[in-house]
Amino acid sequence: MTSTPSAEHLLVQLLRLSRAQFDMRCARDLSFELELAHDHISPRAYGLYTGLATCYGRPFQDGEYGPLEGKWGDFPGRPELRKHHIRLLDHRNKLLAHNDLTPHRAMFVWPEFKDGKAAVIEARSPINATGVTEARELFDFQHERFSEHAQGLADRLQKLLGWRARAEVELHAELQRLRSETLG
Repeated sequence: MTSTPSAEHLLVQLLRLSRAQFDMRCARDLSFELELAHDHISPRAYGLYTGLATCYGRPFQDGEYGPLEGKWGDFPGRPELRKHHIRLLDHRNKLLAHNDLTPHRAMFVWPEFKDGKAAVIEARSPINATGVTEARELFDFQHERFSEHAQGLADRLQKLLGWRARAEVELHAELQRLRSETLG
């Protein structure tokens, strides 16, 4: 027998998913910016790709409300989406958001490069612009299913907590209210 999730649990899920929706829209928009840049190696291109991968990966990382459940990384019948999902998380975690050793970046010193002074250069693998464009389908897919589930949670919470029309509910404050009632 499964237990009914608490309002607090449902609200945390809604907070995660509503933030994840926004992150998917950001990743999608950044993919268009990267495509329009016609650039796959400059610091600007890497900045756009870093933003894209960070936005996509953020919902799957631990944070104030915890990461999304593992089911959101599953794509039954869509192995290409799973491939993009894994690659973006890997790039975010190893190449873009952290300074891990990776075969995609190397540091070089060119002795006596200019006026007898050494030059220190970072080289990075080019960004796969085609892969970024293909990943856009992943952002849309995730956004759509996050939106559908978030809507269901919001409707359920509205009935459960008695939210009224024309009365805005700030979700974090509502979560704090529920937690204080639970402790009180």
